[in-house]
Amino acid sequence: MGAYIYNDGDRTVATIADRNAISVKFEGMIVTVNDSIADVLTGGGVAKYQWNSTAERWLLIWKETVDNLTFFNDSSVIVNGIATATHYPASQVVWNTLIIRADDGLVVAELSQLPVNGTDITIGTNAFDGETLYFTYAYGAIEANVRTITDSPIGW
Repeated sequence: MGAYIYNDGDRTVATIADRNAISVKFEGMIVTVNDSIADVLTGGGVAKYQWNSTAERWLLIWKETVDNLTFFNDSSVIVNGIATATHYPASQVVWNTLIIRADDGLVVAELSQLPVNGTDITIGTNAFDGETLYFTYAYGAIEANVRTITDSPIGW
């Protein structure tokens, strides 16, 4: 009489790269990734994926992180035509009208849809240097982790 050893193939790996390196996959296989920062859908932390043979990809089935999106009113003094946000705006977007005020509080200009690169908001002119830009945007756990990935030496 022999003993049968059964392995369902489910496993735990360190990173998304380790998950992607799995050469033998089967329908329904579950992989737990201890550091899923390289997956923008999870925002980092531990995540579980299931292999879908039809779609030929890993599907996220569980994660420990919570997606949050915080709206933030911010202001920054304009230097060399650029104002700097406190956080990375989600999707690199600031909303509605952006107001530039002088030191005395008077509105100097109202702008909209300014280009955002990282935390830098480009005014497009140095004419407002020294004035303060007031703006609103959203940021959250996902955006912070995406920025960590894109700022890393290896990128995507």
